[in-house]
Amino acid sequence: MLSKLIRRIANKIRHIKYKKIVNKGQNNIIQMPEWRTQIFIYGNNNKVIIDKSAQFAGKITIGAPRSHTDNCTVLIGANAFSNGTDIVLMEDNSIVEIGRDCLFSTNVNIACSDTHSILDFDDNLLNTGKFVKIGNHIWICQDARIGKNVTIPDNCIIGMGSIVTKEFTEPNCIIAGNPAKVVKKNIKWNKLRPKQYLALTQKEVVKNG
Repeated sequence: MLSKLIRRIANKIRHIKYKKIVNKGQNNIIQMPEWRTQIFIYGNNNKVIIDKSAQFAGKITIGAPRSHTDNCTVLIGANAFSNGTDIVLMEDNSIVEIGRDCLFSTNVNIACSDTHSILDFDDNLLNTGKFVKIGNHIWICQDARIGKNVTIPDNCIIGMGSIVTKEFTEPNCIIAGNPAKVVKKNIKWNKLRPKQYLALTQKEVVKNG
C-alpha cells in the first residue's frame, strides 16, 4: 500500500514538473488538469480549455513574443491522450478543436496556421489558416503532421508520418501518406493492443459459448 502511494505521488510530481504556463497578454483563459502540458500565449482574449479527464502531454503555442495573436481557441475533449503533441496557432480568430477519446502518439504536430505568407502576383494572401477540427475517437500515429484548415471525421486513423493538408468528410477511415489520402474505409479501432484485444474476444467467446 505504501509503495503504491509513493509511486502515485512521484508520478504526480513528474507530471507537474513538465507543466509550464507563459501568459503574456490580457483576458486569456486557461483551464487544464495537472498534466504535462506546456502552454505559451502571446496575445489577448485567447482560450485554452483542456477537459479535466484528458492526459495531454505536449505544447500549445498561441502567438509569439514579437507577433501577438488574439481571439484564438484551443479545445481538447474528454479522455484525450497525447504522448507528445505540438499545437501552434499564429493567426487571429483561429481555432483548434480536438474531440473526445482521441489518442495521439509521439511527435505529432498540429499547425493551425503558417508562419510566413504566400502571395499571388497581385499580393493576395493565399495561405490563411483558420481552423483544425479533429473529431471524436481519432488515433493519430507517430510523426504525423496536421496542417491548417483540416477536418478529420470521427473514428479515423492517421497513419505514421502522414502529412494531412485538406479536409476529409468520411468517418471510419485510415488516412495516410504524403499528401495524406484515404487508404482504407469501413474500419474501427480499439485502444487495446492486438493481443489484449484477441484475449478479450476469446474470453467473450468462451463466456457466451
